[in-house]
Amino acid sequence: MMRNKRADVVCWLCGLLVFGLWSMAPVWAEVVKASDILRCSGMIKSQGYLFAATCFRELAESLPDGKDLSEEDRRQRGYLYNEASKCMRFEAMREKRPEVAAYLREQALRWLELILKKQWLPLVRGKRRSRVYTEQIVALRTKIHYTPMAISTGVTGTQIQITGYQFRQQAMGQWNDTLRPGEYTITVRYPKEEKPREKKLTLRPGVSLVLTFQQKPPLSGLLLSGYIVGGIAVAAGGVLLGVGLARISAGNTCFSDAECVFYQGAILQRSELPKDVGAIDNKSEFQSYNNVSMGLTIAGIALAVVGVGALVTSGIFHARLVKEDFRKKEQILPSGGASSSRTLLWGTP
Repeated sequence: MMRNKRADVVCWLCGLLVFGLWSMAPVWAEVVKASDILRCSGMIKSQGYLFAATCFRELAESLPDGKDLSEEDRRQRGYLYNEASKCMRFEAMREKRPEVAAYLREQALRWLELILKKQWLPLVRGKRRSRVYTEQIVALRTKIHYTPMAISTGVTGTQIQITGYQFRQQAMGQWNDTLRPGEYTITVRYPKEEKPREKKLTLRPGVSLVLTFQQKPPLSGLLLSGYIVGGIAVAAGGVLLGVGLARISAGNTCFSDAECVFYQGAILQRSELPKDVGAIDNKSEFQSYNNVSMGLTIAGIALAVVGVGALVTSGIFHARLVKEDFRKKEQILPSGGASSSRTLLWGTP
């Protein structure tokens, strides 16, 4: 009777153990079939390295992901991501366009970094060697030629967007990172400006770039008045100067013409004089006419000079105001830089 009770307890414990192992099986062991790996490898000849890389990546993602992975699952994921990375590197070697080749190498780099970070290290000569993958990562970064670029706006609430080949990144206030060489579009949108600012540029390998955007501060009433008064003075001075010079030219022409006379500040032909007008001292009338013309010319020059002075003075104060405003806004930027969200537009795990 005692043996039966013991046997029952043993069978119950065995059943519980089997049930526990069966329920945990999907977590600790799920090996990819050899036929699936061969299918991905066969894509290299039939469809190319790019399709093969996608196939290996999808197989890797089909395996469980977590802290409690079995050793077999960890090696399997690392092996599959490593094969996907190899295919991307071979495709990059065949690609003639530099920006596309750099992008493909970046995909290969991301998968190698994932293997190293997660410690999904396949066996290399019977050992899990992190040094091998570290060297491959360094070599890929060298081939990609990552180049530093910094963007400063001076305002923490400013939206920054960097767009390039298969790349988009956003930040607030300022941005500082490395990019693949190539053509990019920088879009900056200040909080109180309706129209965003846009700049297109070409980032070259090894040539760092710093972009500084400045928001125009609102004009004060005094500064705005200076611009208005200066503009009106320049315009009025230009009109007076033009009239004075035209009168001088017309007066000289008339004085040399025997049929042309000066009468009451006007230029007339002798046939146009009133009949009751007697003899005219044409020389004296010319001098009076010329004095008025010179006065208009001098007044125009003086008024234009005053207007230009007002505009220059306003411009100097405006430039100082912009510089001071930008300096103050730079001081409120966080020392660690603004956060940015990076989005690669093609299958990143």
